[in-house]
Amino acid sequence: MSSTRGKLSATDHPGSPAPRVRRRRPAVTEGDEQAGDGHGAHSPQGRVMDLDPRPVDTELEHEFLDLALTSNGAVRWSLRFTDDSVTYTTGMSGLLGLADAGEEVVRTRLRELLEPLILSTRTTAVWQDLDLEQPVQDTDGQTRFVRFHARRISSGGGTEALIGVANDVTRAHRDRQSLSDLADRYRLL
Repeated sequence: MSSTRGKLSATDHPGSPAPRVRRRRPAVTEGDEQAGDGHGAHSPQGRVMDLDPRPVDTELEHEFLDLALTSNGAVRWSLRFTDDSVTYTTGMSGLLGLADAGEEVVRTRLRELLEPLILSTRTTAVWQDLDLEQPVQDTDGQTRFVRFHARRISSGGGTEALIGVANDVTRAHRDRQSLSDLADRYRLL
């Protein structure tokens, strides 16, 4: 079994990496004092935008989301605390190096890898997104790095679920390591 030590940021739990916390910014703030007509909104950049009153085709929106995620190599996952269920989309078994494993093995391994995120939900604010980078072993013994980006789903003051995306960041991890090694060599000159 591979190690679940990873790069996370924001917990105080001994032995587990700290999860990196990001503040979530609203995409649009309702109410526009400048326009005064109630039909506009401020964008994060401060520009006034018109809100489109047409209904959203949620099925089509989900298809766009799936296309965007899969084109970037991301896999969706969720963990519900109410019934302790773990779900994921196609590609998770390959991402975790378990291409030939059954669903229950993949779910168990995913839950193990997400444990630092689960622990951090007790110590971080509800509105904060979490990032976790974990090493995983391929079937051929190579170490890869997977980034888990998570958001809490809360109701009534408690966290009901974690939802997120996972993607392979091995190349970025190796590039950072190479850059760090070069910087160390430069300092020695």
